[in-house]
Amino acid sequence: MKLLTILSGVVSLAATVLAYSNPLPCSGTCTNAHDPSLIRRTSDGTYFRFSTGGGIAVHTASSAQGPWVYKGQVLPNGANVNNAGKTDLWAPDVSLVGNTYYLYYTASAFGTQNSVIGLATSSSMDVGTWSDKGSSKMFII
Repeated sequence: MKLLTILSGVVSLAATVLAYSNPLPCSGTCTNAHDPSLIRRTSDGTYFRFSTGGGIAVHTASSAQGPWVYKGQVLPNGANVNNAGKTDLWAPDVSLVGNTYYLYYTASAFGTQNSVIGLATSSSMDVGTWSDKGSSKMFII
């Protein structure tokens, strides 16, 4: 009986750990959100969503649920990388280090296994403020 109680507790704990809350409804532009990276700007609380496609789509909102508004692209003219897929960027990841936002992205031609990782930086995350650093074997922050 004691073993059954322990097993029941373990199963219950595992179910709790593996469960996740249902996301709240999204409003505004909720499509075009493949491989999203979500971050909140510390200066004014604005949420930024970066997602796969073109030169990395940028959407902003006052809350994580929206309303999301499309603002443009991080790199509308493509990336500064030596790769055929430099205009089809995907899987962005954004982090704040000090006073600089770092956005890592992947560039590759669709259907190939020849990819590079690039880096763009900005002090505000606003469209038009990103500086593309291109790709390298290693970036040190």
